[in-house]
Amino acid sequence: MKFGARPRVTRVFIPCAQLSSSYLCFKLHLASGDVETMSTPSNVPSYMSWSLVTTLCCCLPVGILALVFSNKVNTANASGDTANAEQLSRKAKYANIAGTVFGIIMIITIISLKAVEMKKARG
Repeated sequence: MKFGARPRVTRVFIPCAQLSSSYLCFKLHLASGDVETMSTPSNVPSYMSWSLVTTLCCCLPVGILALVFSNKVNTANASGDTANAEQLSRKAKYANIAGTVFGIIMIITIISLKAVEMKKARG
């Protein structure tokens, strides 16, 4: 290949057997005959927004736990550890569900107690 000549690049998308199934590998076939294999990082959901809402509005301790798991999911995604990211994502999801349910139960309980208190004050 001459200096300054632009290689013809063909992209072929293939599954990577040596990497996690969440990776999408592709090979760059250059005109010179060289082949470069590249992969894209996984994108497991971290539930960070839900964790923030759970922390601020529902249940502080469980929300903080969910935030920790969400942050670890982002770290695992960035490093390419898909299996660990999926496991931590499930933990963050379950912590968010628990915190949201607990927060809703507490809100209903507080409203019920206030209603009973107001009824006693009138009557």
